[in-house]
Amino acid sequence: MKEKKKLLLGVAFALLLIVASVSLTVAYFTQTTAEKINVFTLGTVSATLTEPNFEALTAEQKVLVPSRIIPKDPTVTIGANSEEVYARVFVKIETDFLNAIDTTAGFTTPNSGWSLFGTTVSGDYTIIEYRFSTIVGKATTDQELPQVFEQLKIKNSATTTDISAINDPNIKVIAQIVQVESFADATAAFTAVGRPAGY
Repeated sequence: MKEKKKLLLGVAFALLLIVASVSLTVAYFTQTTAEKINVFTLGTVSATLTEPNFEALTAEQKVLVPSRIIPKDPTVTIGANSEEVYARVFVKIETDFLNAIDTTAGFTTPNSGWSLFGTTVSGDYTIIEYRFSTIVGKATTDQELPQVFEQLKIKNSATTTDISAINDPNIKVIAQIVQVESFADATAAFTAVGRPAGY
């Protein structure tokens, strides 16, 4: 019996040696490819709003006087490498101030390329929305759009009472741009992002 056990142990040990030696000689073909780097660039949209002619005026030139024409030239510039965008501009003005302006002499008559989209009244203020008529394409340099309008004129018939009724003699202007991609048209894009706060 002891001899049989010794024999079985010897056979088992021999089998272990065979398995160990086989596993030590196993080899695999293997290769690692060169690294492939996927390069992406970051999309962006950017814009600035300036009023060079208005900003150059003196305080005296900004005084509201009947029949006075005051340069007012909101100008939107789309930054270099911006994605294609839709552009719009809002003007917020106290309604009493708007009533003192001759709307036939600029201001509510936008320049070529812009259209008067609509007006809304919010409390004592009127908000006027202008939209740029076409998509602004991508470019490697800044793109200055035409001035939205060039001037405002106080009515010839404006009286001291009309002028003194203006509690807030400020005109607020803001521009907004939205990427073109993902939207069917400008209305869909601007509806999705909503108006700037306060407009």
